[in-house]
Amino acid sequence: MLKRTLATAVFGVLVGAGLYAMADDPNLRDKKACKADVEKYCSDSEKGPEVHKCLKEHESELSDDCKDSLEDRKSIVEACKNDKESFCADEKGPREVNKCLREHKSELSDTCKDAVETAKADE
Repeated sequence: MLKRTLATAVFGVLVGAGLYAMADDPNLRDKKACKADVEKYCSDSEKGPEVHKCLKEHESELSDDCKDSLEDRKSIVEACKNDKESFCADEKGPREVNKCLREHKSELSDTCKDAVETAKADE
């Protein structure tokens, strides 16, 4: 189930700390998988980049689900990096990049598409 949510949410994550996913809430998968970890280790952190920085600082202590979620994100970010640069370089924030990548979904590289499909298959 975690992998399916990632595949649905894959493209918004595609911005630096982002390059996320195709979902109404690009952070949905990480929020679910890492909710307890965020509450335990990062409750004083502000949303977005601060939370991700905090989770990275506590990486060795995180739950397996949260670690998997963050690792999947890294894989997809790397696989889709060139697509983001090719199609959405002028976009400023995660929402804009998310929208841009969805608009170019059929044009994305095989590497990016394969990363998304692998995430779906690992559900």
